[in-house]
Amino acid sequence: MLSWFANLRLRWKVLFAPGFLILVLIGVGAYALHEQRANQAAVMSLMVGPVRQAETVADFTNSAWTSQVHLYRLMATAANETDAKKIKALGDNATTALGEMADKLKALDDPAFNNGKTGEKIGKLKEAVANYITQSNSVIDMADSDAGTALTLMMGATRSFATIESLTDDLNDSSRDLRDRQIAINDRDLDRQAMLLDMIMLIAVVVGGAASLLISRGITRPVVGIAGAIKLMARGNFDMQLPGLGRKDEIGDIASAVEALKLKAIEKAQTDMREAAERREHEADAAARQQQIEAEIKAKAAAERERDAKEQARVLQLLASRLKGLSEGDLTVSIDEELSDAYREIQGDFNASVSRLRETITAIVASAAEVTNASAEISTSTTDL
Repeated sequence: MLSWFANLRLRWKVLFAPGFLILVLIGVGAYALHEQRANQAAVMSLMVGPVRQAETVADFTNSAWTSQVHLYRLMATAANETDAKKIKALGDNATTALGEMADKLKALDDPAFNNGKTGEKIGKLKEAVANYITQSNSVIDMADSDAGTALTLMMGATRSFATIESLTDDLNDSSRDLRDRQIAINDRDLDRQAMLLDMIMLIAVVVGGAASLLISRGITRPVVGIAGAIKLMARGNFDMQLPGLGRKDEIGDIASAVEALKLKAIEKAQTDMREAAERREHEADAAARQQQIEAEIKAKAAAERERDAKEQARVLQLLASRLKGLSEGDLTVSIDEELSDAYREIQGDFNASVSRLRETITAIVASAAEVTNASAEISTSTTDL
């Protein structure tokens, strides 16, 4: 079994733990759905049972108190007033309230409420309500004709109402107790379900984590070993046994490929050694040729510098001689010799400057001659005058 798993391809090994967790989650989801439906059924049972019973008893209690209030109002009016219409209207209201109380009592005939002591209490309540309604109707009938008799009958109705009140209180208490017990049972079931789900998830996480750890170790350990072997090969050490050789998964493929690479590297290292020896010989020859070339370049550079120095000295000599001619008043001087490119700009600037100076001096001489002629003419005119 372990050898079969070890020979699985890596993608199946990597997918094992997530697949296991997915299956567990599917199972947990199905169980949670089943429990949710069971909880819904329990809640529905609670709503149609104790909760609805408590609501029905509360409605009946409100109706009974409404009837009693109408009856008291009727008696108070009949004892203090003589308005027959008002007494009749209050009697009708009391009769209507008694009818509503009887209708509310019918809601307690639901078979869901007729269980154990609750059924006995409902039976007693029906009997007390029947007596109360009979006595209350007698009070209503006598209220507009004989208030004293109605008041006497009212005392009996009040005792019957006290019995109804006691029974409804007991029913309310028993309904609340039954509701609270059912809620406690449901809460306990929910806690049990939550604990069970937590245990299932914890076991799934532990099993999945352990499987992931084992699978990752089974993958990373040989990979780390192969990486270490590759580092040794990079340093030139090929004397090692690669881990993972013989496996049927991708690790085995990698180990086989690295083994083939190792053999090729050994062959290449031998070839490189031979080529290195040949390359050293060629490098020695190239170094010698390089030295010779550098010597030639240095000699050529020295010759260039010597030529530049001579050319510079010749240019300076030409400038000195032409400047000396200018200082002696020779405006026809110019540099007409052939110069190198580096000094041709200086040659052009010098010749252009001398030409502009010559033109300026010529213009000044012409102006002086005109002034002299004008002075002579003025002198002659003065003499004639």
